[in-house]
Amino acid sequence: MSLTLDIVTPERAFPSQTVDEVVLPALDGEIGVLPGHAALMSQLGVAGLLTYRQGGKETLAFVAQGFVEVLGNRVTVLTERAELAEDIDIEEARTRLREAELALRKAEAERPDEDLSRLRAELEAALVRVKTAERYMSR
Repeated sequence: MSLTLDIVTPERAFPSQTVDEVVLPALDGEIGVLPGHAALMSQLGVAGLLTYRQGGKETLAFVAQGFVEVLGNRVTVLTERAELAEDIDIEEARTRLREAELALRKAEAERPDEDLSRLRAELEAALVRVKTAERYMSR
């Protein structure tokens, strides 16, 4: 028995995948999904690493905010952004991480009383994106 994985962003829908297992970054920790999993709907974390396995091959993807639904043997991920680890340009990702760090530091210095949660979320997403690419490259 297997699962069908669909990942959808505002920009594109990734091709459906037939997979053996999916591990998702939920708001309160990781969720592992195997065939026959109970129905589930959950919010994804700000940013995280999604992994899926097909016949012993593991695929890594960066995902940022959204929702996951597990219904029957179908896993549907609706996310603001998704990118396969193999498609991440590591140098560009590191540049974005540095830019996000600088933007947050500057805002903290100039506007200490302002809500900076959006900038913190951008920094977290940039960091996870770099870590996703590094994990892929270290295999």
